Amino acid sequence: TQKGALVRAGVELDTALVAEVPCGEVVRVRSRVMAKTGAWRCEIDAPRGWLSEKTLTRLKKKEKGKLPREEHAGPYFDEA
Repeated sequence: TQKGALVRAGVELDTALVAEVPCGEVVRVRSRVMAKTGAWRCEIDAPRGWLSEKTLTRLKKKEKGKLPREEHAGPYFDEA
């Protein structure tokens, strides 16, 4: 089974766990920053928090408004 993306309260990995976004769910990225570890982190709207960019798959323009059916490594995202 594929894992979802862990959402944390802050940019760094030592912040509180807020939620887990399941594979296939669409999230909106508000901003993107580099953590102390050098990993890119993305702030999302809902659930509100931060997750690793590497867990996301960009939502293609033709897929907006509908959930893609293909398998992928994590949640899909669309930029705000």
